[in-house]
Amino acid sequence: QGFSAQNIRALCDVGNSTKKGFGAGYIGKKGIGFKSVFRVTDSPEIHSNGFHVKFDINAGQIGFVLPTIVPPCDIDLFGKLASVDSDQLDTNCWNTCIVLPFRSKLSERSAMNSIISMFSDLHPSLLLFLHRLQCIKFRNMLDNSLIIMRKEIVGDGITKVSLGEEKMTWFVASQKLQADVIRPDVQTTEISIAFTLQEFNGAYIPHLDQQPVFAFLPLRTYGLKFILQGDFVLPSSREEVDGDSPWNQWLLSQFPDLFVSAERSFCALSCFKENPGKAVAAFLSFVPLVREVHGFFSSLPRMIISKLRMSHCLLLEG
Repeated sequence: QGFSAQNIRALCDVGNSTKKGFGAGYIGKKGIGFKSVFRVTDSPEIHSNGFHVKFDINAGQIGFVLPTIVPPCDIDLFGKLASVDSDQLDTNCWNTCIVLPFRSKLSERSAMNSIISMFSDLHPSLLLFLHRLQCIKFRNMLDNSLIIMRKEIVGDGITKVSLGEEKMTWFVASQKLQADVIRPDVQTTEISIAFTLQEFNGAYIPHLDQQPVFAFLPLRTYGLKFILQGDFVLPSSREEVDGDSPWNQWLLSQFPDLFVSAERSFCALSCFKENPGKAVAAFLSFVPLVREVHGFFSSLPRMIISKLRMSHCLLLEG
């Protein structure tokens, strides 16, 4: 859709996001949002829906960063830079282009190498819960390399993300929750669990490495063998979940039910149709063990095991 006049005005304020009022949680909560780009640039530009503005911290009054009009950017050029031979180039669908000219000190070789390394280390799971983002392309103009990360929602809970020649697979189970009892400003929220899988001879086998907790973007690992995604309240560092938040504690209490209910859908995957016992064994290998999980989520194994004991999670002969 691109930017509206209301969106542009919101960028000029703090705590005035246009994402409010939709009755669902979003990534940002601190009113900072777009302003974080000033960590790498002194003059970000936005080109969208006929708006062509720049926010230059070196212009205007001290303490104020006001938008100034700039000439339109060449969107066709950016489209060609991000395209490959197999792409059907259609820049008419590009409604927004954000240009972030690096600060001079970031243009130094050591700083530039750090930035290149950061983009090269992007993990495919980054796209899992960014529902409006289907593809990321990173063109390095220094060596003319191109990194493409692309998401494919296959169906039956299966999501695949390719990164170059590598492709990763997840089984994702989600649940919408009525949230206004806990937070009056949020009507509903959604939690998800993603189980990492490997494809082998047409079947899926569990990939049991430790996985990070997500708040739309990855935070850190807590010892879990699957990904937890929730609209968690975070400190300003965005590195971990706020353990004192009543909202986070409520979200945590909802995950055991989702884990148990996910088994039925997991075992119904077509690759397990001829061998339901293999499906149950694969799913239960993800069950977290006591003392295996730490920090805010240390109570989750007991909660999940307690729910499993009360459910029909095993196969019986006859």
